[in-house]
Amino acid sequence: MNTIAVKAYAKINLGLDVIRKRPDGYHDVKMIMQTVNLYDTIVIKKTKFRSVTVQTNLYYLPTDHRNLAYKAAQLFRETCNFRDGLNISLNKRIPV
Repeated sequence: MNTIAVKAYAKINLGLDVIRKRPDGYHDVKMIMQTVNLYDTIVIKKTKFRSVTVQTNLYYLPTDHRNLAYKAAQLFRETCNFRDGLNISLNKRIPV
């Protein structure tokens, strides 16, 4: 498979409790959430360029190492010894 396209649904947090801050800077949380019928579309394509690229329909979103999709793709490539590149296209519909 060279391309995958998925819908990333929005959610509403009905309850949120921050438990603790983790050593990696993120937080452990407990939450009650509900999905809603609003989603972003994510398309990931395998490339031969051995790098990760991100494109988005919103000019103000970072498309470099600051982007979480970029970070996840890099971690996947390193962890799984995946040598091909990945092009990630984010079509944002959920408000940032």
